[in-house]
Amino acid sequence: MSERNHLYWIGVRESEIMCTGDLFVGSISVFGSNIQNNFSFDKEFSWRFDCNIDHSEWIDYINDKVERIIEWDPDCQFMLYYPADYPYYTEKVRERVKYLNDMDLITLLENKIQSKLWLGDYVPILPYSLEMGRDICFHKLQSKFKGTKTFVIQSTSSCGGSGTWLFSTQTVDAIHEFIEEDRRYLVTPYIEKSISVNIHVVIYAEEIVLLPPSVQIISTENDCFSYRGGDFIAYQRLPQNLRDKLAERAYTLGNLLRDKGYRGVCGIDFLAQGADLYFMEVNSRFQASTFLINKALETNGVPNSVQSLHKDAFENSRCSCEIPPLEVPYSFYCYSYHQADIDRVRQLYDIQKESCRQVECVDNYLDWSAEKDENTYLYEFIFGQSITALAPDFSCRIDPNIDINSGIISSEHWERQLLELKIMLLNHGTRITPNALKSMSSKGGVNFQEFYAVDLMLCGLYINVPYNLGLTALSPFLIDTDNHAHYILKYWDCKISRVTLRPVDPLGLRHINGHQYNEISYLGVDRLRIYHRTGCFYKEHGLGCKFCDIEPQERPITVSDVEKVLDDYIGHPAVRHYLIGGGSDAPNSDFQTVLEIVGYIRKYTDKPIYLMCLPPRDVSILKELHHAGITEVTFNLEVFDRELAKSLMPGKGRLPLNVYDAAFKEAVALWGRNCNVRSAFVIGLESVETLFRGIEHICRLGVSPILSLFKPIPGTPLEYMLPPSDKEIAEICRGINKICQTYGVELGPSCRYCEDNTLKISVENLALDLR
Repeated sequence: MSERNHLYWIGVRESEIMCTGDLFVGSISVFGSNIQNNFSFDKEFSWRFDCNIDHSEWIDYINDKVERIIEWDPDCQFMLYYPADYPYYTEKVRERVKYLNDMDLITLLENKIQSKLWLGDYVPILPYSLEMGRDICFHKLQSKFKGTKTFVIQSTSSCGGSGTWLFSTQTVDAIHEFIEEDRRYLVTPYIEKSISVNIHVVIYAEEIVLLPPSVQIISTENDCFSYRGGDFIAYQRLPQNLRDKLAERAYTLGNLLRDKGYRGVCGIDFLAQGADLYFMEVNSRFQASTFLINKALETNGVPNSVQSLHKDAFENSRCSCEIPPLEVPYSFYCYSYHQADIDRVRQLYDIQKESCRQVECVDNYLDWSAEKDENTYLYEFIFGQSITALAPDFSCRIDPNIDINSGIISSEHWERQLLELKIMLLNHGTRITPNALKSMSSKGGVNFQEFYAVDLMLCGLYINVPYNLGLTALSPFLIDTDNHAHYILKYWDCKISRVTLRPVDPLGLRHINGHQYNEISYLGVDRLRIYHRTGCFYKEHGLGCKFCDIEPQERPITVSDVEKVLDDYIGHPAVRHYLIGGGSDAPNSDFQTVLEIVGYIRKYTDKPIYLMCLPPRDVSILKELHHAGITEVTFNLEVFDRELAKSLMPGKGRLPLNVYDAAFKEAVALWGRNCNVRSAFVIGLESVETLFRGIEHICRLGVSPILSLFKPIPGTPLEYMLPPSDKEIAEICRGINKICQTYGVELGPSCRYCEDNTLKISVENLALDLR
C-alpha cells in the first residue's frame, strides 16, 4: 500500500475530513459514526463531553485505539487536529504522528500571553496589562485603561473561547471564581464594536499560502466567549483596505513563524475595529472552519484539501499543488447543549432538517439520548448564504433566526409583551404549514404582494409578517390550522393565539390599459394606496436607494387610469382613508398630478388623504396641497446621517437636511403637531447615536417619527445586510419613545391599522383571544 493509505486522522469531529478525498483511511474523533474505520468516543461511551475542556479519558481513548489500529495496520501514521495534545500520548502514538512541528514552538504559540507579546513587536496588538490573579481588581484596571468599562481577561491557554472572560462591574464576582490567584493573566479593553476574523495560513520553507479568511461568530453567553461558527461570505464584504491589511499582516506573521521553523497550517485571529486591525493569537492547528474550505475546494474540482496542503508543506519547500483563486460560498453555525434550552434546540434542529434546501446539517451522528456535558457541541449547520453582516457601528450582526436565545418574549406571558412580540414577528418572519397554505388557497389565497410578507391579525393587532424571505424558513413562529380550520400562530411549539390572514384583493387583479389595478393601487388594511407614478425617478437615473426594490418606470400611468381605478374603489367598505405615494418623483416636481388625484377623490368623499413624498423645493406648494384636501403628509428622511444617506440613497440621500427642515416647518404650521406631519426612519441602517439625533431633530420641530425595521430584500444591493437583534430593536424603541415623550410628540403613524409594518402598537381596543 502507498503511504497515503496508511494515514489516520485524530480530531474532534469526523466531519473535519469529509472533503479530503482518499488522504485518510480512518479516523479517531470525539464525535463521529463509530463505523467505517472511525472510532468515536461519544458513540462508544454514550457521552458527549465538552471538547474545549481537557479530559484525560479522551487521551486514554486515543492511546487505546491507536494500539488497536497498529494490530491490523502496522504501517499506520497519524495527523493531528490539535498538536498540543501530542506530549500526552503514549510513545507508540507519538512515534507514528506525522507532519508535526517542534513542540517547543507549539508550546510557545499555545501560550496566548507569550505568543502575543512576541508577535506584538511586529504587528499591532491591543493595549494590555499582565496581572496576577490575586491582583485583578476592576477599579485598578479602570485607572490603567481610562474610559474602559469592560475588560477581557485571558488565561495562558484557551480554546474555543474557554479560558477567556468578560470582566465588568456586573461580572466581578462570577469571574473571580474562575481566576486562580497564582496564575498570570492578560487583560485588555473589551472592544464591543468590532469584528473577529480568522485566516488559514499554510507555511512552506520558501512560500506562504493564504487561504480565504472568515468572520468569526463569537457569543458572550454567561460572561464567557464562545466560538459559534464562521462566515466566509461576510468577510468579502468587509472594507477592501481592511482585507488588504489583514493579508499583509498574515504574511508578516507567517514569515516570522517560518523563520522559527514552523511548517504547515495554522490559524491567525485578528480583531477589526473600523480601519484598525489588531493581532489576537496564532492557533497552531487546523481550525473549526477548515472543513468549509475543503468543501469549497472539492466543489471547484480542486483535488486538494487543507490537510493535504499541510502534508505538502512538510514534504516540499514550495507548494506543489495548484490552488486557483478560491471563494468559499458558505457560512456555518455550531449549536451547543444547555440544560435550559435543550427542547428548543431540538425543535430548531427538526426545523432546519426540514429546510434542507437552505441548509445542510452536519450532526456527526448526534445521539440525543446520550449523556451530555453542559456546553458540549451538538451539531452544526452549513448555509449557502451569509448569516452575519457588518453593522453601521462595526459590530457583527447575526441573522435573527440562527440564535435560539435571541427571543425577547415568553410563551406564557406574550400578551403582556405585545410590542416585543411584534418586534420578533417583524424580525424573524414566520413559517406556514402546508395545511395552512392549502386552506389559504381554498379561500382565494392570501395577500403576499407587499414586502414579501403576509398580513396577519392577532387580537386586533395587524402585523405585516415576513414570509419566504431570507431565513424565515427557520423562524420560531409558525402559522398552522387547528381542528376547527382556524389559523393559529405558534411560537416554537406553544400556541400563541388564533389569527386571521388578510386575503387577496380581487379588485387588484383587474386590468386597465395594460396595467393591473395593483400596479396603480394597493388596498391595505383600511386604506387605499394610490401610486401617482409607476417606478422611481431615481432608479431611472441609476440613483435608486440600495434597500428598495421599486423598479424604474416602464409604462407610465395616466391620471385617467388612476381615476378609473378610484371609481371602482370609491364605495369599497374597507377604505377608510387614502394614501398617495409610490416611487420618488423628480425633486423639482410641481405636484400637479398629486393635486389632480386629490381633486378627483374630493369630488366623491371627504375621507382623509395622506401624502407620502419628497419634500418640495418650493414649500409654498404645501399650502396648495393643504387647501386641496390633503390631511396628512410624510417626508421620509429614512437615514439621518447625511453622508451615509448619500451612500445608501445615492439620489434621495443628496437632498440637504435644510430642504427637509423647511418642508417640516411649513407643514407643521399648516397641519399642526398632532401626528399629521411625519417622517420615517429605517431602523438598522445607521448607528443608534445618529438615529437618536435624527429622531430628536424632527421631534423638536413637532414632526412625528415612524419606525420602519430594515428588511433585506432579494435583488437589492443591501440584500446581504441584516437588521439588529430583537433586544437591540426593543432598546431602540424604548429610547425613541422617551425622546417623543420629552418633546410631546406622538410616534407615527396616527392610524393603528397602518402600524402593520412599523414598530408601534396602539393597544387600545385590542381584543385578546387566548383560546
